[in-house]
Amino acid sequence: MITQTKKKLRLIVMYGQTEASPRMSYLPWRFLSKKIGSIGKPINGGKFYIFDKNKKIIKKSNSIGELVYKGKNVMLGYAQNFKDLYKIRNDNLLFTGDLAYKDKEGFYYIKGRKSRFIKIFGLRYSLDEIEKEINKQGHDCAILGNDDYLNIFISNNYNKDKLLNLLLTNFKIRKSIVLFTNVSKIPRNKNGKILYSELKRK
Repeated sequence: MITQTKKKLRLIVMYGQTEASPRMSYLPWRFLSKKIGSIGKPINGGKFYIFDKNKKIIKKSNSIGELVYKGKNVMLGYAQNFKDLYKIRNDNLLFTGDLAYKDKEGFYYIKGRKSRFIKIFGLRYSLDEIEKEINKQGHDCAILGNDDYLNIFISNNYNKDKLLNLLLTNFKIRKSIVLFTNVSKIPRNKNGKILYSELKRK
């Protein structure tokens, strides 16, 4: 969102999802340099909660959990038939699927999608962070995985041993659980986002 004054344009960072019509938070312009990376605070009438895996509210600052939004702008749900209408919730809660935390001043930060985190040998990893690290080495890649293995889809020449040592050094990921899959190119949509669903079929 951009607001215009007589002298200059001001950028307003916002966060939202379609199911919340769609705005849920904003970062006031004056905090842009102080709260880099933050999605700000909830809009008027809305609230954020951080839930743990048991769907209990985490009150401690800087603790990561699923970001849950509550507000009157949350849709009732999806229905494909009349039976689904009886399942619709009216608690105005939206489980975003994003992992986030709140700092001591009440500003929220997104760490990634819940579906893009895995746990291997008791350690939690962000697949997006691993992708970024490999991309820094000049490789176009996409990563999928679960609690048993890590599958690296890669589209150009690479040194397998070098990348395995990189993962071991930077993330403590054992070589035995890493798989490499060569692809002609990484599938992306028009906006450049990786189409992970297409990779799952390979």
